[in-house]
Amino acid sequence: MEKSLIEVGRFKYCILPVKILVSAWELSQQEGLLFTKESLIVWTWKNFPQDFGLKKFEEKYPCSNRVMVSVYNAKGPIKHHQWLAIKDEMVSLTGLGSDLAQELLYPNKLLAPEDSARNKKLDRFWRNIPEPIRWLLRKLLTPTAQKYRYGGKDEVGLNLACKFWEIRSKDKDWVIDKKLKAVEAMLANLSVLLADGPFGVGHNRTVGIADADFIRNAHKYFLATFARSLKLQKIENK
Repeated sequence: MEKSLIEVGRFKYCILPVKILVSAWELSQQEGLLFTKESLIVWTWKNFPQDFGLKKFEEKYPCSNRVMVSVYNAKGPIKHHQWLAIKDEMVSLTGLGSDLAQELLYPNKLLAPEDSARNKKLDRFWRNIPEPIRWLLRKLLTPTAQKYRYGGKDEVGLNLACKFWEIRSKDKDWVIDKKLKAVEAMLANLSVLLADGPFGVGHNRTVGIADADFIRNAHKYFLATFARSLKLQKIENK
């Protein structure tokens, strides 16, 4: 197998199914549309050995069970949302899985970078999308939102919540307030933009008021959960 080309560090805080998904997409670029379960296991392990390696030997051997449990989990996103199709020991990405993987890998392009002709067309399209919609897309693809949606609210710690808000540990109290108000302003703008229906964002996909409400609810939950921690940070950084 060739060396991985994805920036694995970007996916450090993502849930396991997302790590499998981006590995599957990359593998499809190397081996073609169909590949074996074994290839998926090994490729995913090479990208993320600490998550998918054999216990106590993570850097040396893959653990097939760690990969396939996430793949076959009926309540998990791979099975529930049909990101992968598996038949006769062969694996392929579904259309939805391929689109989502590319959005995760190339969030500013929504497709693979080598497709330059389509990139130019998409760049023009992307620039015409209102900033609140682009902001919403970026938030939906954050590891924080993925954890909140698929992994459970309890798996989101203060560190991930601050990444969601783009708050740094050394931010002054007024900077923290400014960033939180910016989130509220974006959500208010989205309520207006999406009031008449969903907005097309390419690949025949749309975002709608339900997506904005999801981010709004996550934001409110994080505020309530980490109110004391934010207050302490403000006091320390005055």
